[in-house]
Amino acid sequence: MASAHRISDTQRLHAQIAIGGYYDDNVAVNPRKSVDPVAEALRSRSTQSPGFVTSARGDYAWYRNGPIESTITYSYYQTVNTGSGVGAFNIQNHLGGLSGAYRGTIGTLPYELGGQYTYDYMMLDLKGFLSRHSVTLPATIVPPGINVPFIGRVDHLTTLLYRFQEKEFFTEPGNNDPRFGPESRDADNNMLGFMHAFRLHRDRYLLRVGYQHDMESARGSSFSYSGNRALVGGQARLPWYDINLRLDYEVHWRAYDHAQTLFADNAGHLSQRRDIEQDLFIQLSKPLPYRLNWVIQYQAVFNQSNIPVYAYNKNVFTTLVTWAY
Repeated sequence: MASAHRISDTQRLHAQIAIGGYYDDNVAVNPRKSVDPVAEALRSRSTQSPGFVTSARGDYAWYRNGPIESTITYSYYQTVNTGSGVGAFNIQNHLGGLSGAYRGTIGTLPYELGGQYTYDYMMLDLKGFLSRHSVTLPATIVPPGINVPFIGRVDHLTTLLYRFQEKEFFTEPGNNDPRFGPESRDADNNMLGFMHAFRLHRDRYLLRVGYQHDMESARGSSFSYSGNRALVGGQARLPWYDINLRLDYEVHWRAYDHAQTLFADNAGHLSQRRDIEQDLFIQLSKPLPYRLNWVIQYQAVFNQSNIPVYAYNKNVFTTLVTWAY
């Protein structure tokens, strides 16, 4: 998500390490209460848990030549649920990537053309769960700023984005039993979208709005869909104690292409699935001495679905201490 135009940076290596704790009220992604017998059976699973989280990321600009720069990236992420019965949902994720960017101007209009490839491998309870190949092609321009009455100067940043992603799940029942083939989540996803940022008071305040359209072509007919996502967010440097506030909200409408083969809708029919997923992210951060930062986060997912098995709520509260180089 673009927030500000990248500025010249003579440092080649950037790194960040984070450690903290969280409370997740739906680790297992149990469905909401309903009259559906399958959804109610899943609700019996243990799902609430405190836990620990660690992450690390390193970016190294290995090549720089005029307007061209290329960076290699590695990141690591680990959660450890300490609640009873949810250890099987501990997440470990490794991601490596290579990106490149070309920066220039058209007249007085700065722009940046980029490309990135990443591969990430996710495990649940140290067992392979998901791998993803992703290719992302962003194009960013910095339109001229304007003066707005009662607000002052407003600068702009616009990013157009295309992403292709190939996903492979390792624990699909359909991998070994053709009867469950329609439930395979292995898929290719194509996404096209844009994000525009309004920048006020030299980036003390930022407002972002965006839209994305994506199409998921899954091996299993139950998981192919066409989706539309609206995004809005903002950042502000608060006047107290150097605290920064970030808020992001998005809504993803997904219309699935085919009727479900296993799970019925609220009327007991095997119909096409329709989901509306709302995601909310709130973060407060405060810089500390010695390159440290204290972060408090709240993340929520509210997924409505006409198929009760897929309707769920999830709330996660996290506090972190990060160190950056």
